[in-house]
Amino acid sequence: MKFVPYNIYQVYNQGNNHQKIFLVTDDCIIFFRQVRIYLLPHADFIAYCLMPNHFHFLLYTDYRCNVQHKQGGITIDPVTNGLRKLLSGYARIFNTRYNHSGSLSRQKTKCKCLSDSINLSKKYN
Repeated sequence: MKFVPYNIYQVYNQGNNHQKIFLVTDDCIIFFRQVRIYLLPHADFIAYCLMPNHFHFLLYTDYRCNVQHKQGGITIDPVTNGLRKLLSGYARIFNTRYNHSGSLSRQKTKCKCLSDSINLSKKYN
């Protein structure tokens, strides 16, 4: 999904086959260290929820997501790129820690735009 400035998004993903992605409290701390590195520079958190086998974020995007990054043959916004780096980095840490291998979460992170700043501005102008 392409993140557009001045919108609120619900972002969520879960472990493959509903497997747990947070086994102990320290896993949550490690996950949020990665969030701080990869997502907080590009979006603001309104709320979050970590469950043993999935997570939910409520994010607000602003001008910071306008910058585009070239990643291989595609161009993506920094929030999408941050989510990609967050999930792959956390999977690498989790797999090393628990002697696992492979993907930890579902391939497609789900995202819903809960506001539409373009349509809202048209509606009230």
